[in-house]
Amino acid sequence: MLSSYDINRRHSLNTHFFDTIHSETQAYWLGFLWADGSWSKTAPRCSGPNRLTLSQKLSEINHLQLFLNTLEADYPIRRFTSGYGAAVAAHINSRPLCISLERLGFARKDQRVHIPPIPSPLLHHFVRGYFDGDGCLSVYTQTVGNAVINKQEWSLTGHPKFIANIRQLIEQNVDVSHRVKIKTYKRTDKAVTLRYGRKSDIVALHDYLYQDATVYLDSKYQQFVEFFNREKN
Repeated sequence: MLSSYDINRRHSLNTHFFDTIHSETQAYWLGFLWADGSWSKTAPRCSGPNRLTLSQKLSEINHLQLFLNTLEADYPIRRFTSGYGAAVAAHINSRPLCISLERLGFARKDQRVHIPPIPSPLLHHFVRGYFDGDGCLSVYTQTVGNAVINKQEWSLTGHPKFIANIRQLIEQNVDVSHRVKIKTYKRTDKAVTLRYGRKSDIVALHDYLYQDATVYLDSKYQQFVEFFNREKN
């Protein structure tokens, strides 16, 4: 793919990266953007959004840099303080890149309700990307009487319709229990959390998400490592 330049020609960028999804890295980063990406219109002459923004907590700055490297982008990473603490963000000015994402169904976060049209063999990479952005695996203990019980919970948060589609995809491709939990929130009807808690579910989800994986957020992968290490003891 050839590199092109954004509208003010100050930074390099592969604007064609998301034109056609045919690789692991494209599917993964599309999922990551589906979870954590946003866009805005900063140029009055543009017919739609022209700025793509990806923000992460400061500890994930290397992953943000990997995203920029993958898009052959030399945009700077800016530091700021969010409601969750120190954070970093990259702002990419490119209407063509936004158009490619728009064709795949990218929109405002509360309007991302469909899984984008990508080849079936790549869907688990998309789900892994989304998990790295808006998912979690919690490994903990719970005291019941005098007993200490090992517990675990894999979760994914998003728009109710999107989560329903993800649940259907998972249950069609992964040997997981159908006894799942759906957490709702009083403050909004735009988000729910899908939860799987059986040990066998965690193993199956791990195998599905990381099949043939070469790109992933290490901090999320370490949550699985913690789970498997605990189960060995």
